[in-house]
Amino acid sequence: MPQRSMDRRVQQAAVVGCAGMAYNNRVRACGRPRAAGAMQEGHMTPDRTMSRGTRAKAAALLPCAIALALAACGGGGGVRSNPPPVTPSGPGFTPTVANDGTLTQPNPPTIPTQGAALAFDAQFGKQLQVINAGASLGAGALGSGIGIGILDSGVRRNHPQLSPRVAYNGFYLNSPPNNPNVDYVLEHGTWVALTAAGSAIGRWPGGVAPAATIISGRFLSDNPPVDDGSGQGNAVSTADAAGFADFLDDAHADLYAHGARIINNSWGGVYFEDEAAGATAMAAGYTDFILNKNGLVVFANGNYGNDARFRADPSDTSSLPTLAPSLGLERGWLTVAALDPENPTQLLSFSQYCGRSMNYCLSAPGSVYVVGASPVDGNDQTTDDDKIYRVQGTSFAAPLVSGAAAAVWSVFPYFNNDLVRQTLLGTAKDVGAPGVDAVFGWGVLDVGKAANGPGKFAWGDVAVSFSGNSVWRNDIAGSGGWSRTAAARSPWRG
Repeated sequence: MPQRSMDRRVQQAAVVGCAGMAYNNRVRACGRPRAAGAMQEGHMTPDRTMSRGTRAKAAALLPCAIALALAACGGGGGVRSNPPPVTPSGPGFTPTVANDGTLTQPNPPTIPTQGAALAFDAQFGKQLQVINAGASLGAGALGSGIGIGILDSGVRRNHPQLSPRVAYNGFYLNSPPNNPNVDYVLEHGTWVALTAAGSAIGRWPGGVAPAATIISGRFLSDNPPVDDGSGQGNAVSTADAAGFADFLDDAHADLYAHGARIINNSWGGVYFEDEAAGATAMAAGYTDFILNKNGLVVFANGNYGNDARFRADPSDTSSLPTLAPSLGLERGWLTVAALDPENPTQLLSFSQYCGRSMNYCLSAPGSVYVVGASPVDGNDQTTDDDKIYRVQGTSFAAPLVSGAAAAVWSVFPYFNNDLVRQTLLGTAKDVGAPGVDAVFGWGVLDVGKAANGPGKFAWGDVAVSFSGNSVWRNDIAGSGGWSRTAAARSPWRG
């Protein structure tokens, strides 16, 4: 992709001004003062160190395994036998039923067993424990072959827990004032990538999808802007939103060309002067990636939850499918609220609720641990690789969902973006008010369950097409139907 930069005004607006989190406050990390830098949708707090075709309706639950064209439960593993003798209905006449061999399956496919769930360090593994990632990792749902785009501040490609899986580092900024000669200046994008897809080391458990590929697009300015006084970042006119959409369309195309099927967006700080017109203009930057390229967008809800004016809904950018409904973006869109991992029935105080976006929103821990990603000097890439840091924000809830999407897609590569989205939402653990609610959305991410396939058919009929075998292990609730096309055995287990 050519180094096309967004309009300078929009570029300055495209970084969140974190409510209650000073950008340049000095914090202490493991006993030494450090400059915090721009946190986008997150901030850092110091912590301790350590060393390194048959259609079936699912009325309430899909109650039985379905093999080949078996249309009713039971049946002896797909073998239909002769019925017992029937009492003659008249002199000299005994009715018979010929054996129907069309349902005979002499060698039914074997449903493989899954590996044991992984256990995590009690302190540093809480973020994965809460979302049941031990089950998905133990079952081998590692995100292999799936690219996660990180549209952020850049990713350190030689980070030992990411290398050599950072396949691409795109630079989408003006230079100067931004430095094109390094992978990043702000660590935020590296933290996000580690949360989604870092490999484990020592007591640090790694990310949700440690075999996924990272495709980085650096577009957040090295020097964060100042909030315009609104408390929610910077206003964007409709004209600027249209220009931003052109930039985003190019950025998404570039990330997709380098392998990204999921694009994580842990940024904010943009609100529209004219909400409806601005949202529609900006949303155009996502239509090609979602509708034509089968991509999945994951957005952080925003960190202005401590301000009652903004708490009830996600940010304007994360709510685009709601604000611009005619474009049909919801099929490839998820927003994420920040759950408190120490009390996973409530959100962290700074997190904005699912609100207007609750139908495509879920919750994941927003206080996580990352390893070896804090530069000693903001102008170089030297790090303390033996240290673990705690970082907080909806920025870090979002990549847990992005990693979960990669895990699901690696198990079910024939899923489209909508079915990956439905699987993550429909397997979430319900918390708060029963059902989908305005605080937690569909509930708490459960990647272990999602890696076993859909849990609800709540969005209408589902159609899949693939060859070979695939196992869906969850009971499936909902009134939707499903259909499958392919001339191959397919053990469905629900």
